[in-house]
Amino acid sequence: MSPTPRPLPDPTPGDDVADRRAPGRLRRARRTWGLASILTLVAGLTFTGVAFSAERRSAEEEAEKATEVLVGDVTAAFHIELQRQSDLVVSTAGAVATNPDMTTADLEGWVRSARIIERYPELTGVGFVRYVPRAELDVHAARLAADPAVASILGPAGELLVVADTGRAHVCLVQAVGFQATPTEIVEPNIDICADPSLASTIGPMISTGGSVYRSGTTVAGDIPLIVVTPVFAGDEVPSTISARRDAFIGAIATLLDADRVVARVVGDREDVAVDLRYRDAYSDVSFRAGDLAAAAGPQRVAPLVPGWRLTVRAVDDPSVGWTRTAFVLVVAGVAAPVLLATLLYVLGTGRARALTLVDEATEELRHRALHDPLTGLANRGLIAERADALVARARRDGSVPAALFIDLDGFKDVNDTHGHQAGDEVLATLAVRIRDEIRESDTVGRLGGDEFVVLLDGASSVESPESVARRLVEAIRTPILLDGGRVEVTVSASIGVAAGLRADGGQLLHDADVAVYRAKDAGKDGWSLAESVPDVPAAP
Repeated sequence: MSPTPRPLPDPTPGDDVADRRAPGRLRRARRTWGLASILTLVAGLTFTGVAFSAERRSAEEEAEKATEVLVGDVTAAFHIELQRQSDLVVSTAGAVATNPDMTTADLEGWVRSARIIERYPELTGVGFVRYVPRAELDVHAARLAADPAVASILGPAGELLVVADTGRAHVCLVQAVGFQATPTEIVEPNIDICADPSLASTIGPMISTGGSVYRSGTTVAGDIPLIVVTPVFAGDEVPSTISARRDAFIGAIATLLDADRVVARVVGDREDVAVDLRYRDAYSDVSFRAGDLAAAAGPQRVAPLVPGWRLTVRAVDDPSVGWTRTAFVLVVAGVAAPVLLATLLYVLGTGRARALTLVDEATEELRHRALHDPLTGLANRGLIAERADALVARARRDGSVPAALFIDLDGFKDVNDTHGHQAGDEVLATLAVRIRDEIRESDTVGRLGGDEFVVLLDGASSVESPESVARRLVEAIRTPILLDGGRVEVTVSASIGVAAGLRADGGQLLHDADVAVYRAKDAGKDGWSLAESVPDVPAAP
């Protein structure tokens, strides 16, 4: 394989300008239109960001309003649910008020007739607690004796109640129970349940307001979390004054509720809210929850329901809030459109420069092929003649000494005949590299054709005589050349004619060097010969 020749410098005036013009034009076009494309892209993305922020802010505001409505609806639903429970106890109290001597059997009959179990699935029990003056314990005992469920606990009918003396004038005794409770589950009728401060504290508020009182039963009723206690007054109506209510107070209806079921009934399957229903007083602090209130981060509303009870409702944030269909389309289109527009602007803006650059490169390639030898890459006959004229003209201006070396290989035909033309081409390419390596970058090497080479030495910058260059070239060419991967060794020699000094033109300088070659061959080849000196050539007009 032929060695690659060193690229030949091309100092022809105007060539460097042509070489730089095309890349420079393309660089300027890329810089200008690249900047324009970037500004277009930044402007488009900025507009998209502003528009998306506005759309998302609007969507979040709408979502926040909807969440506020949701929280309000849930809060209102709890108020309605508590009112519903209040209606239950009020109707139960009315039934007891019309029959103060109601027994457990009577209460259970009323529960069935009023379809309380079906209407209030969260109800776990209902009972009537009699407010009995100590002086009337015998009368109350006779009343209980008529109730088989209670008599089975007290013993023989008419047996007096044994109630611990607490120093109070009244005691609170269970008179009747209903719903799903069994006689073994009720509080024993001879136990004063008002001895428990948390329950005794309900009497005052009931008499003061004439309405229901809500308590947590966890401290007195085990698994019963919510108790609604409603006063029962003698007569058909609730007395209007506190003193009248105190005189007419005969007891209270207690409804036992599963608060967790109440919360679940209101919240249902909703996953967009978290609820905390909390009761807190001096005796207990319990909460009933639906959802994870700590994890919810949306709008919150805290609403007091009835004394001691507080409802906290908080919306669960939806991470997709703000990513509406419009916002999504806006982001996709708002990013794609500026990118496409910037790309199109850059491609169209630099298209003309790229086209002109391709034309310049194609023109330069054609010019190079027209002026250079395709085998060695050296200057051809036409470019050598052009540069020889330029060399003589420059020497005439600056007084330097131009020189031309004409190289003719000795017996090169034998290489082609013995090893083939491909080997001959490889020898020529190798010698072109050697010759190029022996001279300066400012000098010119050319191949005139066949086995003939020319070297033009620029005398303005020369520090070495043409004769010394010729001697080095003879030695370099004589060095054996390895072909076919180093398996074949070929040795050639050259006869070199040297012409130095000012001539009328470049053609005359080359002619004199050519003539000197024949003298070198006549002298035995493998050497060099200096052309005869010529008289001073007058300067061109």
